[in-house]
Amino acid sequence: MKKITLLALCVALAWFAAGLQALPAMAEPEKPGKLGKPEEAIKADVTIGDKMFIAQTDDIYFNANDFIGKTIKLEGMFNNLAGPDDPPFYTVTRFGPGCCGNDGSIGFVVAWDEDAGFVGPENNDWVEAIGMLEWYEMFGERYLRLNLLSLEVLDVRGIDTVMQ
Repeated sequence: MKKITLLALCVALAWFAAGLQALPAMAEPEKPGKLGKPEEAIKADVTIGDKMFIAQTDDIYFNANDFIGKTIKLEGMFNNLAGPDDPPFYTVTRFGPGCCGNDGSIGFVVAWDEDAGFVGPENNDWVEAIGMLEWYEMFGERYLRLNLLSLEVLDVRGIDTVMQ
C-alpha cells in the first residue's frame, strides 16, 4: 500500500511539474521607456555633478538668463508632485540641508512633449534627465523648468542627499 501511495504521489508531482512547464512565463511589468532616441547622443552644455550639486543648481537659478536655451544634464529622484485631481507636476530633485535636517529639495521641474507617447517613471525612481532650460508661466508667475530631451531610469542609484 505504501509503494502504491508513493508511486501515485510521484506520478502526481510529475504531472504537476509538466503542467507548470507548459504554462506561459509570467511577464515582468514593463519599465517606463526612455524618452529620446537611444542612438541619439545628446551633448549637455552643463552637467550637474554630485559634489557641487547645490552650488551648480543655485548658479543656474540665480543667473537664469545666462542658461536659458542651454542643455542641462542631472541625475536625481523623479517625482510627480501633483494631487490626484491636479495635472501632472514632474520634478527631478535630490535632498539637501533644510531648516530641520535633510528636508530641502534641490533640482528642477521637468516637462516633455505630451505627444511623444512617453510614460513617466514611478515616483522616487532614480533618473538621468537631459533638458533645455526654459521659462514657463504658472499662476501668473515665471518659473524655470527643463524641457526634456532625454529621461532614462537608471539601475544604479546615486547620492540622494547632497550637501554642497
